[in-house]
Amino acid sequence: MEPVPQKHEWQIRHLGVVSVPMTESQMRKRLMQLASGDVFVRQGECDWVRASAIIAKLEKLDRDGVYLRSRDNRGKHQTVGPFTPARAYDLLSSKNIENLEAKIGRESAWCPASQVMEHFEAVLAKAQSKQNVTKRPVTPEPVLEETKPPEVKLLQACPYCKANVNVARFSDGTLIACGSCSKQFSVGQQSVIPDEPAKPFSMDAADVNPLPLPDPVFESVQLPSPSQPNAAGNAKTNVNPYAAPNQTQPHSPHQGRPPSNAKYVIPGVFISLWGTFLLVMSLLRLAGLIFVFTKVGFDSLNSYQLGQAIGGLAIGIGLSIPMLIGGINMIRQRGISSARTGAAVAAIPCFGCFIFPLGIWACISLYSKQADADFR
Repeated sequence: MEPVPQKHEWQIRHLGVVSVPMTESQMRKRLMQLASGDVFVRQGECDWVRASAIIAKLEKLDRDGVYLRSRDNRGKHQTVGPFTPARAYDLLSSKNIENLEAKIGRESAWCPASQVMEHFEAVLAKAQSKQNVTKRPVTPEPVLEETKPPEVKLLQACPYCKANVNVARFSDGTLIACGSCSKQFSVGQQSVIPDEPAKPFSMDAADVNPLPLPDPVFESVQLPSPSQPNAAGNAKTNVNPYAAPNQTQPHSPHQGRPPSNAKYVIPGVFISLWGTFLLVMSLLRLAGLIFVFTKVGFDSLNSYQLGQAIGGLAIGIGLSIPMLIGGINMIRQRGISSARTGAAVAAIPCFGCFIFPLGIWACISLYSKQADADFR
C-alpha cells in the first residue's frame, strides 16, 4: 500500500516505484539525481504529473517569483523565496513589512516590501472591479410597421491615419486610397490598431493565482523577525524594481554561479592587503629613520634627504590607510564613500602595477547605480 502524503508533501514515481512523502526541497534534489525518462511527481493526493513539467514550472518560479529578505540583529540579510504572487501577498499581509524588502524576479533590484504590497493591492482591486461590472440588459426596440430605408454610410475613418474618407459611391469590399496618407484600404475594413507592447511583469487577475500545478501548495517558510530599523535607513535607488530579467545572461539555479557581491569582495580583499603592505613598509621606514636619529644625530643628516624621507613616509601612510579602510568596507559592503576613495587611490598607476587593474575594476563596480542599493 502506497503511503498517503500530506497536503504539502511530494512523492516521486520512478520505474513504477513510489517514494516516501518528502518536502519540496528534497523532491528537487531527488529529481536532479534521477535520469530523465519515466519519472512522475505529485503533491498531496493530486494526480501524477510528469517531472519535466514540474521542473519547468519550478524554474520559471525561481526566475520570475517574489523574493523577500530582512536583516537580523547582526546586520546580515536573510533571504527567502521564491514565492508565487498569491503566496507572497499572504505572507506580506501577515507580517510587519516595515523593515522587509522584496523584489519580483531574481535579477531585479530590491525595494521596500510596501511598494510590492501596493502593487499587489492595485492588481487585486483592478481584478475585483472587472468582476463587479455587470452588463446592462439589452431591451429590444419596438418593431414599427413601417420599415426605414437602409442607412447609407457616407464617411469611413481610414484605418491608418484616422482621416474621414467619403465612401458613399463605393460598395463594401471596394479597394480605395486615402487622400491623407495615400494608403489603400477596402470599404468596411476595420481600423488597424498596433498591438500594445507587453509591460514587464504586468500582472492581471490571472497572474495573482498560484503556480498552475494540480492543487499547488508549497512548503511553508517562516520569515525571520525583522530587527529594529537601521539608523542609515533603506538606501534609495533609481533602478526599476519591476524590470524584466536580463535575457542576455542565461542563468540556471543549478549552475553554481558566484554571488553578485563577488565584484566587491574580490577587489576589496586585494586592495586591503595592498594597503596593509604599504602601511607596514611605511612603518618600517619610520622605525629605520628613528634608529638613524638615535645613532647619528639630527644635525649630521642632510636636510634635503631628511625632507624626502619624511615626505615619503607621509605620502605612504596617507595613501595606505584609505586603501586599507576602503578595501575592508568593500568586503563588508558598508560605507560606499570610503570604499570609493580606496578604489580611486588603488586605480592610480604610481602606487603599484599589481593593484592598478583591480582598482579600475573596483571603481567601475562602485560608481554604478547598483552599488548604491548593495551598500548600506
